[in-house]
Amino acid sequence: MADAAKVAAVACQYDEADSYARPAASPFAVEAAPNPLRVGVPEGPLPFFGDTAYESLYRAAIDRVASLGAEIVATGSIHIYGALRGRVLAGADGNQAAHIFCHRLAAELVAIDGYYRMAEDLPPSLLEKPAHAWLEDGILTIKALD
Repeated sequence: MADAAKVAAVACQYDEADSYARPAASPFAVEAAPNPLRVGVPEGPLPFFGDTAYESLYRAAIDRVASLGAEIVATGSIHIYGALRGRVLAGADGNQAAHIFCHRLAAELVAIDGYYRMAEDLPPSLLEKPAHAWLEDGILTIKALD
């Protein structure tokens, strides 16, 4: 009982202003480490219908099929060594130098830094063929690879 009384006494003296105490300033300047350049390759199957695979990656390399409804988002370039049937968004952090490569283009959406093309806007000559997408003077350019 004595312990409970001590806890109650301390709780009654609780001042909300004390709960936001700040640590003392350090006399040494500490600089945050930069984010390392990362490359990612997913280990499992890509998501289906409405799921999103967002990685804060500089470059994403996908070695399997990107299914219909899948979303692949990266801050840099994206390489898909298979069919691209979902949505792909490169340069998500404003990187206009990002590129998208795929072995078979059948995408719902292709985007780089917010510039995009929907499936219905893709010329039939590009569909089901290897393709390369990049920004050129603010225009999303997509060419078939030979």
